[in-house]
Order: sequence, then structure tokens, then C-alpha cells
Amino acid sequence: MMNVSHQYPWVCMAQQQLGPTKDTSPSLVGLDSVVFDTILSKYTPTIEDFMKHFVGSFTPWEWQRINNLQCPSYFGRMSSQLRREQSKLKEFFLRWSMKEAYTKALGQGMHINFDEFETRLHNGVDVDIDNKDNQSPVASGLQEEGIWRSIMKKGQKQPQLSVIGKVKRIKDPTSWEYWKFIFVPLGSEGDQSGDLAKKTHGCSCICRGPLGKYAQKSKVERTPAVIESLTLVDLIEFHGSNPI
Repeated sequence: MMNVSHQYPWVCMAQQQLGPTKDTSPSLVGLDSVVFDTILSKYTPTIEDFMKHFVGSFTPWEWQRINNLQCPSYFGRMSSQLRREQSKLKEFFLRWSMKEAYTKALGQGMHINFDEFETRLHNGVDVDIDNKDNQSPVASGLQEEGIWRSIMKKGQKQPQLSVIGKVKRIKDPTSWEYWKFIFVPLGSEGDQSGDLAKKTHGCSCICRGPLGKYAQKSKVERTPAVIESLTLVDLIEFHGSNPI
């Protein structure tokens, strides 16, 4: 019922709370943390070159969502448009974190090939032709729709996204599993100036489930995760030692 992930400079842990006011039954929990940075070199001089190394880890549908915006066109129909470079990079890392959190929840990690399954999100995050009730956020005129835009939706006191997702095994496309995906931005909480979206440079994805077959009709939690944070100095002092 707990999982750990690290990506410099973050170490994150997710734990399910059980009790009278929490979930009454345990479920599998996976966690992955990503930072929106790339290591560019002479072999991968651009973000596009960096991402091409991972195309085989995604299904064609997922790769299309990473690279393209879904935009409203004439008569209410949807059309694709290439994302800007930074939007593409964030969508890539967030979709990667979903896959890794799911496989870690199963206790398999990267022993499962990432192209063997596909992940899609409900509640308007993904445009899904199999779900008639799933409406795209770009219908309201958003310029950069996708997972990150949904996480940083205006009006939230603490930006987070809790959403039901479904996982399809490619070898059995008729069988879907439902899981809850919770996205928690990683940024500079101490700095109260400026735009949080600009200060944030990473994100954690928590995967919890599997859920029942009616999970896609359940309401999104308003407070999906209780966040506690501490620095390395705090941690050392907590254990009774003086920081160097």
C-alpha cells in the first residue's frame, strides 16, 4: 500500500490511508516522479531527437496525444495540431509517469514492456471515441489542452488532478482495467511570488487500483492526496542529527 520514486532533486513516497473516513479496503499503489528536463548532447541535440528514442514505449494513440493538440474546427469537429516543444515534452513525461506508476503498482516495474498496454484518462482529459460522455477541454477554447493543462486548471487552491483512467492490454483490446491516477506538481512551495506553473518543474503520478467496472462513473475527489513535504535538512533534524 505504499510506493517510492525519486528523480533529482525529489524523493517522493505515496501511501494509502485506511480508516473510518478513508478507504476501507487496500488497493495496489504505484508512484513515479518526473522532472521536465532533457539531457541534450551531440547524439540528441534537440528535444525532438531526445523523444524519438522512446517512441517504441508508447502505442500509436499515446504518441499521437503526446505530439498533437486536439483542436475544435468547423461544425464542432476535432482536428489535430502539432504541440509546441515544451507542451510536447511535458505531455511525454506525464504519459511516461502513468505507465511507470501502473507497472510499479503491479510490482513489475519495467519488466512489462510499455508498448504492451495503453492508458487513457476520463473527465475530459483525453478525447476518447469509446466514451461518448468524455468531452474535450478544448471545446472551451483552451490553447494547450492535455494532462498538464488539466493539472494546472485555474481556481484550484493546490493544483492537483485526480482522474479515473483505463488501461488496455494490447493483446486483449476488449479488456479494460480502471485505475485512479493522481497527479501532484513538484515545485518551489516556499516561493510565493510569480506563477506556480512557471516555478513547477516536475510532477508525481500516483496510480491506485484496480477499480470496479463502474469506476468511470464515479466523481473526482476534491482533495485526492494529502501532501506533506520536507527538505533534506528537515529530514536529518527529524532523526535527531545536526545538519552538516
